[in-house]
Amino acid sequence: MKHHNNLPYLASLAAVVCALSSASAKEAPDALVPLTVEDEALAPEWGLAMAVRYANVPYKSSSSSTDDVMPLFYYEGERFFLRGDYAGVKLWENEYAGFNAIGRYRFLDIPNEYKQIDSGVEGDLGIQAFYKLDDNSQVQFEVLSDVHGRMQSAVRFAGDYRTGGWRFFPEAQIGVLSSDFNSHYYGLDSQSLSAGLNSSAKLKVRRQLISNLHLEGQVKGSWLGNQAGKSDFVEDNFAYELYLGLGFFDAEPVKKSSLEAKPFWKIAHGWGTTSNFESIPSGSFDTEDDADVTMTSIFYGHPLSDTLFGAPIELYLTPGFVVHHSSDVQASSYEGVLAVKLFYTLPTPWRIRLGAAEGISYASNLNYYERTDLAGKGEDESQLMNYLNISADINLADVFNFDPFEELWLGVGVHHRSGIYGSSSAFNSISGGSNYGTVFLQWHGGGF
Repeated sequence: MKHHNNLPYLASLAAVVCALSSASAKEAPDALVPLTVEDEALAPEWGLAMAVRYANVPYKSSSSSTDDVMPLFYYEGERFFLRGDYAGVKLWENEYAGFNAIGRYRFLDIPNEYKQIDSGVEGDLGIQAFYKLDDNSQVQFEVLSDVHGRMQSAVRFAGDYRTGGWRFFPEAQIGVLSSDFNSHYYGLDSQSLSAGLNSSAKLKVRRQLISNLHLEGQVKGSWLGNQAGKSDFVEDNFAYELYLGLGFFDAEPVKKSSLEAKPFWKIAHGWGTTSNFESIPSGSFDTEDDADVTMTSIFYGHPLSDTLFGAPIELYLTPGFVVHHSSDVQASSYEGVLAVKLFYTLPTPWRIRLGAAEGISYASNLNYYERTDLAGKGEDESQLMNYLNISADINLADVFNFDPFEELWLGVGVHHRSGIYGSSSAFNSISGGSNYGTVFLQWHGGGF
């Protein structure tokens, strides 16, 4: 398990973000104002943070710690939500309680020498019921399972408090882990363990720095459980983690009806390239002569904001689905993407728009260029990677002087997947990836 110094990465991110803004910070409200029937016309809360996570390794290993760089998404919609380490769909809710279908990711800080268990991130799916203690806190009950049916459940206190420019999210929970869960994740499929209890507590803090720019940090401590302590592979039955990051968040509530940004649909076709991400915008686009590597994608854009740091920069939450076509060098495969994308329209006679997106990507199988890149470096594969996209498009109504094309844009872009230079064990500490040059049509208007 690799250890990385991510402080330069965060420092660079802070410098870039601060350079975007000359606006002064706005004070957050003194108390949390819940979204009620009276103000349901408010736009949903949103946020995107890039955080460095540091954790101890509780297993017997030469590695005592690990770290990761991960994007964290936040969005509170009427039906769908993203809350950093988990996402869900609101199934039913009244004034006092509710039910959600959720997916929660869990870091696996398992050293590389235990090859029988993959390290990185594990996803758990299940049901969450909650009871509201007041406007700022609730009790949650969860029953979750990984994709192989290893069950766990938990009862949790969760709070959400604001004062001044600060926001606090305390949590404390007690859980029950099944025998299959303990035997796999702590017995590492080599030792049979019984069902047992575990517990954890954490505090996440968010501080508004300037306008949309916030600092976010978290500290968490976990007792792995009475059964984990019996494992021959576990050295320390207590685990802790810290993370610190910078992010864009909504600076203040706005009326949903006041948003000028419209939902969009984008259809793109792309061609794989051996050129790196930084060189493609300058015109470099190299391919292997015998490698036919193409993809087709569809993305939906859900508007979040018309401005960023007071500038006319539109923000969208944009999920996407990608088909990687079969050829002589690769089988067909699929890719899912979740990202936040921003657009800035240049003040030119023909409207030209620049875009940039940050997110995560999960592929059912690696494409040809990813496989060959990682194999050439002697690195393991990772289906989960960081996602980047840059684009430039032009409004077709301006080009053809044809009003029905007012919401239609034609553009080019780069579709990028990588492990962030080996900086994240969540992406299997890889330093490779792939790039596609794309051509797309994007239409604004229809949405959910």
